[in-house]
This record gives sequence, C-alpha cells and structure tokens, in this order.
Amino acid sequence: MPRSACEQLTPTEREVLRMLTTGLRVTAVAKETGRRESTARTHVKHLHQKTGTHDIPALVRWAESHRSCCVG
Repeated sequence: MPRSACEQLTPTEREVLRMLTTGLRVTAVAKETGRRESTARTHVKHLHQKTGTHDIPALVRWAESHRSCCVG
C-alpha cells in the first residue's frame, strides 16, 4: 500500500512546509534554516511532487488541510 503524502515528507520538508504556512517566502526560509536558496527551492519542488500541488499558495492550502499529520 502506498504511503500517504504526509508519511512521505522528510523532517526537513516538514520544517520548510511549516515555515511557508507562516507566510515566509522561500528566500526567508533559506535564511532562517541556514540553507542556500536553491536548496530551499529543491525542498519546495519535492513538496509539490509529494502533495500534487503546483504553487506555494496551493501547497499552503494543502498543509492547512493536513495540519494534524504534516505540520503539527
């Protein structure tokens, strides 16, 4: 049985997702986590692939509807 999108997220992806839900932009997420912007963008790309979203607003909406298993 395939794992749910929530179960597929790495701890770092969850951290990035949580920060995006607070309104931070990818540049700020990179700065806050001490990562390069390109690395933060790669995490966002993986989040899009795992959640089936195509932009940050949709990703944030997805996270809000899955808060108990993903961001909590």
